[in-house]
Amino acid sequence: MADILLIMPRIGYMDSKRSKPAIPLSLLSAVRVACREFSVKLIDIRISKDYKSEIISELNKKPLLVATTCWTGPMIRDVIDVLKIVKSSSNVPTVVGGVHPSLLPSQTIEDRLIDFVIEGEGEEAFYRLVKYIKYGGSIEDIPALWYKDGTTVKHNKKGPLLDLGNLPDLSYEILNIEDYLPLYAGRKSISFESSRGCPFACRYCYQGPFNNRIIRFMPADEVVRRLENIHKRYGVEDIYFIDDNFYIDLERGRAIAEGLRDLGLTYQVQGVDVLSLMRMDSGYLRLLEESGLRRITIGVETGSERLRKYLNKKGSINDIVDVIRRLSSYNIIVYCSFFGGYPEEKIEDIEKSVELILKLIEINPNFRCSPYYIYIPFPGTPMFEEMVGNGFFKPPENFRGWGEFSWESNPYIYTQGKEKAELYRRLYFLTLFADSKFKEYETNYIIKTLSSIYGIIARYRLKKFNFKFMPEMSLYKLILRL
Repeated sequence: MADILLIMPRIGYMDSKRSKPAIPLSLLSAVRVACREFSVKLIDIRISKDYKSEIISELNKKPLLVATTCWTGPMIRDVIDVLKIVKSSSNVPTVVGGVHPSLLPSQTIEDRLIDFVIEGEGEEAFYRLVKYIKYGGSIEDIPALWYKDGTTVKHNKKGPLLDLGNLPDLSYEILNIEDYLPLYAGRKSISFESSRGCPFACRYCYQGPFNNRIIRFMPADEVVRRLENIHKRYGVEDIYFIDDNFYIDLERGRAIAEGLRDLGLTYQVQGVDVLSLMRMDSGYLRLLEESGLRRITIGVETGSERLRKYLNKKGSINDIVDVIRRLSSYNIIVYCSFFGGYPEEKIEDIEKSVELILKLIEINPNFRCSPYYIYIPFPGTPMFEEMVGNGFFKPPENFRGWGEFSWESNPYIYTQGKEKAELYRRLYFLTLFADSKFKEYETNYIIKTLSSIYGIIARYRLKKFNFKFMPEMSLYKLILRL
């Protein structure tokens, strides 16, 4: 019998585009302290052949609690389905954590299926909660916990932010790690977190309310030690850093690169800002390439200078162009994310974003455009508060309502009218194919060939800004599995 039952929901359509799902990093992080004392069972909906029967079987063994996680969007739908199984089959208490419950803990705990919510970082709070359920004690001593006392919702103060270097290694042994090593360029890849937070104040980003704009780093030597361990132990060949802003500390970035250079690993970095890239000279960039860096992602978001100021983004359009041009000299894939749909974005702003995307494709063959995402109004962010305060957006009245929100489509976008909402859906679809990103997915030759052919059409439509009569949109839901 396991003391703790973890359940990983589906993340979204990207799971189906990888050769294997990404490691359930949020759940592994949450139990990294507790699993030193308590046994853990993980059921992952993404890979289980019959997760409902598995859940019921584990519930019959009477675990101490069931824990799951989610961020804003479709994951919430899975969470609700799972918790319905738990509550209809047992009286085992349930706890939910992650980004969305941390942004709206009060609303989340009101759901009848949820007994506890952990707000923010979960390692220490989760451990104390499990101890409380097994041994008793004072529930008020558990930091950042939301709970119910009869019909009354109560919550405890959050504790201090954690020191990443002092947290134990993740307990990879609670899962079959071979199930979670998707291929990137033919190499077994694993996600890794080496820092938390971001000091910038972008108006749309949840990092502000979630981490208080404080960034914390795991020391470079500890990062290298842990990566060398999983490389030798599990045959990992590629690392995907999920950090929000990896190169804020350039010397730390250099030390990690130097440490990884001799391990034979390649690596990718999810979060990089333009200002940090501007501070890198050619020697630094050459070191990154030689150390195995194969991909970075930059949050560009818009090609409109006016909107960059509104979003509080650092760096100008010229800075972005200069950086992407400089990076063309190195064997590093450069993803740039874009999104739109917020009230301040006008058609001329969209045109500027499309123009920038096409320009970056032209100047750097390694440039990749993340799809033109549809804005999600994350609770607690300045943009969210402004939109709600102005009466422009009425947020869902309960936790379950947020399950309809995603980067691909969500109820918010229809507040701008059906015609404009359809424009954003078409932009998303076209920018999926506008560059060569499909070449990097582990998919079959036919799909890659068709994607490459359609890319010519997609770029033509974007260049002409002509999105009328698009029968190919019938494939939208099929491709995204919405």
